[in-house]
Amino acid sequence: MNMGTRFVFVMAFCFLLSRLSSSQSDDISCSQAIPLLFPCRLYLIGSADISSDCCVAVNTVNQLANTTEIRRNLCACFKSVANIIGVVPEKSRQLPQLCNISLSFPIDPSLDCNS
Repeated sequence: MNMGTRFVFVMAFCFLLSRLSSSQSDDISCSQAIPLLFPCRLYLIGSADISSDCCVAVNTVNQLANTTEIRRNLCACFKSVANIIGVVPEKSRQLPQLCNISLSFPIDPSLDCNS
């Protein structure tokens, strides 16, 4: 499955998830976060350098993920998507530093989302 097909599959999957779950209007869901982070996809799979658009996207998602429940839900979402599109773990771990974003947790595919 090529990268474009994988991304379309992930987007459709996230859209279906969002239709099945209810959320408050100020929450950010998986289906909202994934398209926002689209500018990061080539960096995360190791095909390009990080872009300013990616950093803006990461910062936006970070600001919208303002509760523990939302962060846990997005963590699980991102772990699933990372496996599907082939994210390079070291690239995801570098995002906060490269984008000058302070997080209280690492961005790591092996992270326990419930901790």
